[in-house]
Amino acid sequence: MKKITNGDLFKILQMLPCINKITGVRVTQRMAANARLVDEIIADLQAPLKPSKEFEEYQKKHNDLVKQHAKRDDNNDYVFKDEEKTDYDIENIAALEEDIDALREEYKECLDSYDEVKREYEESLTEECDTVFYPIKDKDIPAKASFEQRNVLQYFCEDIEDMENERNALIAKKNQQGIQEPQAVEDIPTVGEEDESKRELETV
Repeated sequence: MKKITNGDLFKILQMLPCINKITGVRVTQRMAANARLVDEIIADLQAPLKPSKEFEEYQKKHNDLVKQHAKRDDNNDYVFKDEEKTDYDIENIAALEEDIDALREEYKECLDSYDEVKREYEESLTEECDTVFYPIKDKDIPAKASFEQRNVLQYFCEDIEDMENERNALIAKKNQQGIQEPQAVEDIPTVGEEDESKRELETV
């Protein structure tokens, strides 16, 4: 199997639901385990982004300032620019910006710290994920697996070269039939090396 970055896990997460209907005991077992691993890794990656109490305090004061400067109608209700009522119509933009600048200066150390956390988080997404996933053998993939399902399985396929050839053949066949298929995902490397046996399922 190939390797992927931490950031690629978010792409995989979005694609996993199509695997729920796949058949085949080995594929089902291993993809269930891989799905849990993806969830756990993403949760760990995002853990540092949890705001501190001081940052939450800043956010509340920021929101309060926006409301203070927001327009109100004859019924004293807030006026919004959108139907979702998320974008307040501000009475005096310059006055609001001045107050927010003062608030940011008050919480400068907290905001600088959170910006650093976000910077390190973004950097971590470009790093290689070192988790060893449960490998999928090409021979265990059901013949009726859909195009979308194969796109997900390629990340975990042990026989990645055979998998790619089969996927490309399927694309060519669909093109000949004039059927528009979703664009294949990038050839993003999949996690795991020869030490994949460390995570082998006992039942497989």
